[in-house]
Amino acid sequence: MKLISYNVRYSYNGDQLFNELKRFIAKFNPDYFCLQEYAYKKNIEKLFEENEYTIVTFAYDKHKIGEQNLFIAYKKHIKEKRFWTFLLPASAGSKDQIEYRGIMITYFETGDTDQIIVNLHLPVREKYKEKIDFLAKTLRTYTINENAEVYVCGDFNITQRAYNYLESTMQALGFQTLSPKETTSVLLKPEPFESFYPLRKYLQKSKKIREFGFRLDWIFANLEDLDKYKLTSKVLKDATASNHFPVYVEVDRE
Repeated sequence: MKLISYNVRYSYNGDQLFNELKRFIAKFNPDYFCLQEYAYKKNIEKLFEENEYTIVTFAYDKHKIGEQNLFIAYKKHIKEKRFWTFLLPASAGSKDQIEYRGIMITYFETGDTDQIIVNLHLPVREKYKEKIDFLAKTLRTYTINENAEVYVCGDFNITQRAYNYLESTMQALGFQTLSPKETTSVLLKPEPFESFYPLRKYLQKSKKIREFGFRLDWIFANLEDLDKYKLTSKVLKDATASNHFPVYVEVDRE
């Protein structure tokens, strides 16, 4: 199983994002490509279709730049079985405006092991325990009793303070993090931005530790004995189309 998770920030840098996604597809050929904050781009959807993917999306908010969607592209040999979506209200900067975030759960039949992909974009301003508890309740209800491998990925919008609670909550549900060790180490022991992130104006201006968690996608799985699997996991640091950073995971049973 190969998966990439990436917050593409409203597909704002359209041409750059197209070229980046094209390069990632050619290099990694993932079974699942999960995007957050995706705004519809005809050329991007055509790119996935030409590379033998089927696309499913969930529109969860509208922004002045465009509609925000959770997006999963999956290889055509994989069959979609069931589909659930959840909307999470989140406070916004303006009193008369409410932002929304979302969770999309899709059950797939692969011909071997069934797989559930949970693609999510959690609120930024919610109290971290509340949003993590909501996620846990959703996973218990819709994934725990299913006879399938479950992969939870996306933009959790967590910080240093929230990470330990997220990890312990997921472990209690039988999930382990597949995110690269460097992702965890950067979040828990922040270094200067330039040692981890590509230099770009947005991050050069921000010196707050909390930004580290906000800009990294995370991936968890309910694999019972991780030692029986060969795991490849990396942050795709050469991504420049967004102010977020995608994570790639490949899981093979040894």
